[in-house]
Amino acid sequence: MKNYLKLAIVISAISISPALVAQVDVDQLMEQAQQGNAQSQFILGKMYEKGENIRKNDNGAIYWYTKSAKQGHAKAQVNLAIMYKRGKGVTQDFDESIYWLKKAAKQNDPIALCNLARIYYQGDGVDQDEKKALKLFTQSAQLGYPPAQVNLGVMYYRGDGVAQDYNKAVEWFQKAAYQRYPKAQANLGEAYYKGTGVKQDYAQALHWFNEAVKKDSAKAQFFLGKMYEQGQGVPQDYNKAINWYQKSAKQEYLVAQNVLGKIYEQGRGVEQNYSQAFKLYKKSAEQGNAQAQFNLGKMYEYGKGVKQDKEIAKDWFNDACINHYPKGCASYQLLDNQGY
Repeated sequence: MKNYLKLAIVISAISISPALVAQVDVDQLMEQAQQGNAQSQFILGKMYEKGENIRKNDNGAIYWYTKSAKQGHAKAQVNLAIMYKRGKGVTQDFDESIYWLKKAAKQNDPIALCNLARIYYQGDGVDQDEKKALKLFTQSAQLGYPPAQVNLGVMYYRGDGVAQDYNKAVEWFQKAAYQRYPKAQANLGEAYYKGTGVKQDYAQALHWFNEAVKKDSAKAQFFLGKMYEQGQGVPQDYNKAINWYQKSAKQEYLVAQNVLGKIYEQGRGVEQNYSQAFKLYKKSAEQGNAQAQFNLGKMYEYGKGVKQDKEIAKDWFNDACINHYPKGCASYQLLDNQGY
């Protein structure tokens, strides 16, 4: 069973309502900020960062976020951390970013907790620590923050830093999905599609995938393509399948690119087109998809959609083999035995 679940590794900053910004008297806000009002300093920092009702100025954003953050304003601390992380208006500084995230996390800010968890999960500027990431994601998720709920679900689904538990994974996906978070909706759809943590139910899978594609979820688009191609819970329809695969592939969803490549190579529901198949396999292969690396190797081996080159084919088979795709290993060995 292929595992398409990935951690939602999004650095999240805190925004303010456009309606609130539109009502702001900039002169009055500036006066309040200069008098030391932390909330006004935060709003002013956000306005400078986004260029809302004022000329965009990252240095100005840093200045006011820092003023506010030093007074303990959690939202300002989070946004200041993000700017240090990205090097916006300031020299990039991961340590300073983590410092401010920790400050906000101590105040139970869910976005800070989630971002800090992601850092520990990836080992981004710190020693990787999945157990610490799990604890922080849990704190954020319990505060109702959808990205943390999704990430916590993924950790349970994959067994990262915790015993694998599909049931708990689905519980967290559901909490975020009911808040209309598209990554959660797509993951919940996948759980129903595969029957992991819940009874397999194509109708429920279809429902959640349809919800997720309302916000252009590439993953959900891919699975809708798969359901229409195979007639799972819907009448089989190659035109609809190809349409959904194309939407997903345009968003660089590597699995969709590979599947669509195979459709063009075989001419299933479309006119056979080796050139298009080659392009799609290449995009997916360059993102690390082992099956696409193998398929691309075959295109080079037989000169389909590209000039025949068994040396290059061997290189792609090697990549597929390194990525644990057995057919890649076998094809590599065969060409190696032939002296390539």
